[in-house]
This record gives sequence, C-alpha cells and structure tokens, in this order.
Amino acid sequence: MTATGRGTREGLPMSTENKSKFVLTAVGDVRPTRATVRQLAGGKSPLLSHLRGGAFFGNLEIVLGQEGLPASKLVVARAGAEAVEALRSLGLTLVSMANNHVFDFGLAGLTETCRLLRETGIPYVGVGANEAEAWAPAVLSCNGLRLALLAVATTVPPGAADRGSGPGMAALKVETAYRIDPSLLHEQP
Repeated sequence: MTATGRGTREGLPMSTENKSKFVLTAVGDVRPTRATVRQLAGGKSPLLSHLRGGAFFGNLEIVLGQEGLPASKLVVARAGAEAVEALRSLGLTLVSMANNHVFDFGLAGLTETCRLLRETGIPYVGVGANEAEAWAPAVLSCNGLRLALLAVATTVPPGAADRGSGPGMAALKVETAYRIDPSLLHEQP
C-alpha cells in the first residue's frame, strides 16, 4: 500500500496484513507538543498499538519549525522541528494541512513545515504552491484499490485562500443563513 501527495514522490509503505480489505484510520487534530513529542518518539503511547495497520490520516493542526513571525491572532500554534519525528513515529501515512493554523507563522512557517514533512517522507494534502496543487487529492493504493483524499478548510485565516497564483490552501467559503418560520415570530420561549 502506498500514499502519494505533496511531500513524497514514491509514497509511504502501509500495512497490508489483511489482503482483502483497505483500512483507513482517520483522526482529527494532530498537534504534537513538547511532552507528547517525547512520549511518542519514545514509543510509549498506548494509542500507537491501536493505530497501526492500513492507512493513517490526520489533520496537522500546527506549524513545524522556527521560521516566520506569528500572525496577529488570538491563538497561534507551533512545535519545533523535532515534532516531525513524533509524527513519523506515529506512523502517519498522510496529513491534512488545510486548517486555520496553517498560516500562523506566515508563508515562511508554511514553507518550513512542508519542507520538514517532505524530508521525513510524510505526504501532505490541502496546501500547495498554487490553487491547483492545494486542491489536488492524495491517492492511497492497496491491493488494487485506490482512494483519493482531499483536505479542505472552512475556517479560513485572512489571506490563506484566494492567493492568486501563489501558495495557499484549499478553502471553502461557507455562508450560513437562517430562515425563521413567520408563524413563530410572536411566540415567546
């Protein structure tokens, strides 16, 4: 089984213990901090045994490395370059980077994060050098089956989408509208 996306050319090997099915484990936010980096890198996490086998996909909700200046927002998230080894130790097959923290340290932070993931061999999806690359799927293959995964954010930091021909992330602009039944306008709670 292999995964292809930005960050790797050949793809990462995945477990193929059960030849009759394709197993995908998808988790939410993956945000390695100093304490979890040490625990995961040491193989001491009880979660690891449950996450082995098949493809493992998570949302990288943090910028990796030291490059870039913090954005002017309430919460910015960064982990040192050593955190990428914890991600590798987890066995992540693919990470999404389409989220509200991808530009927490500007384009420099995004560029360094992508470089660190590429160097570690962890493919990513949801960001790219241009709009087409950001929207391109990653493809997981196993036993003749192929699964394409996209990563798209609806919480979009200013400047993260609509970057023209420059780097950015796959983003959907969502508009919410509420319709009130006119017969309920005069009802009191």
